[in-house]
Amino acid sequence: METNFKNQQKATISQETGLTAQQERACIMLASGENATKVAELVGINRTTLYKWFKSDEFIWYYNELCREIKREVKSSVLSLHQSAVNTIKSLLESESESVRFKASTWVLENIGSYDFKDGEGLVIDPSNMIIKIH
Repeated sequence: METNFKNQQKATISQETGLTAQQERACIMLASGENATKVAELVGINRTTLYKWFKSDEFIWYYNELCREIKREVKSSVLSLHQSAVNTIKSLLESESESVRFKASTWVLENIGSYDFKDGEGLVIDPSNMIIKIH
């Protein structure tokens, strides 16, 4: 363990994060969902050291920054799927099967109420006031 301590003492601190490369790797793994025991093992430290790192403002800041970045990436990926989802609903609404068209229409009408659609003049469209005719 003494060798490990000496290696930590000589480790280069990143000017960007204020952390060693070992601490940055630990943050990345933790932010990616790995548990503390596995992270400590993979980084080559004991869990106590990892928990001590979590008391560091720099470690907490970097960990939180990584988590925010991951959330932004996930949100962006999900939002980019909207056109595909709309196209799928459109194709279901145009299906040859009356049952599929009815189910798709019902789904749209039940779920559209949770969105706040406004036209250019701020008029809110309320789907509950729409008249639906089924032939």
